[in-house]
Order: sequence, then structure tokens, then C-alpha cells
Amino acid sequence: YASPASGGQDPFQTLYNRVANDMLEVRSTFDESEIVEMRRVANLRFASDLAPDAFADHLSVAPDGLITVNRLPADDDPMLLRIQQIRERDDRLIDTLNEYYADFYFGMQSP
Repeated sequence: YASPASGGQDPFQTLYNRVANDMLEVRSTFDESEIVEMRRVANLRFASDLAPDAFADHLSVAPDGLITVNRLPADDDPMLLRIQQIRERDDRLIDTLNEYYADFYFGMQSP
């Protein structure tokens, strides 16, 4: 697994690169309005998970699983602003944990 021939590179790096390239290829098929809509759906799903009473009716799910936006909250909605702050802290926490895990991983390479 950790052979000297790999040069210290993760043995699955080629797979990760292929997946990233495939994702980029698919993303390039969407126009800007579709990307904005996907981000809206993602933000509202996060909000409805945290505060279902406030945001559950903002989205609808079709029988085929397609999620659409029924309505948008106001830009200055205090609940939405709190949810955005929570999401930013959640993202920072995940980034920090990933950094700690990477340090641990590389620290365990020798043993």
C-alpha cells in the first residue's frame, strides 16, 4: 500500500482525480441559472433540516425525486441569516477536522 514507488502519493489519487474530472465535466453541462437553482435548493434543504417548521414548505419533492423551490425566504429573513451563520460554522468545523485528520494520517505514516 505505502510502497516507495508511489512517491508518498495516496494510492487512490488517480481515482480521486478521475472522479473530480468527471464532476467538472458534468458541471460544465449546466448553465449559470441551473447552478444558482441547485445552490438555492441545497441552502434551503440545509435550512429545512435545521428548522423544518420555518422552511419545510419552501421546497417540494416530485415523485421522481426532483426537488424544486416553491418559494424563497426574504434576503433579510433573520432565521435564514442564523441558518447561514450555522452553515458557515459547520463548514469551518469540517475543514478543521479534515486538517487534524490529515495531520494524524501523515503522522502515522512512519509507524
